[in-house]
Amino acid sequence: MELRHLKYFVTIADEGSITKAAESLLIAQPPLSRQLQFLEEELGVSLFVRGKGRQTTLTDAGRRLLPYARQILDLTYQAILVARGDVNETAGSVHSPQTVSAGSEESVLQPRMESAGADVSALTVRAAALREALDLFLKEAEHDGI
Repeated sequence: MELRHLKYFVTIADEGSITKAAESLLIAQPPLSRQLQFLEEELGVSLFVRGKGRQTTLTDAGRRLLPYARQILDLTYQAILVARGDVNETAGSVHSPQTVSAGSEESVLQPRMESAGADVSALTVRAAALREALDLFLKEAEHDGI
């Protein structure tokens, strides 16, 4: 199982359609569908019911996988930030299960951290580093021909 497969799965679940997810991920729909099919074959389960009008609905297996996929992606982002020294490990952590677009990191993360009771002043989160972490996943996808 590859991280990009989990990222694609989460994006499809969030967008409610493969077409919308492909647009959000800035990739073509047919390769995204193939990657989803690879993940489903690897797991041996269907993750979505493909409905009319290009709608997708999570199956029971998809609903069970989704929180774990989000957690894996969140931990991966956190690991990248910690490894780069962009988050002070002892002061707190960054937890953002939603997709963050370039330029919106601070506006999305700060309120979430404050509402969770995190001491925002004790955290050192550089928006540029977060963009770089997200770009790593996109570059990986491009490298793999998606």
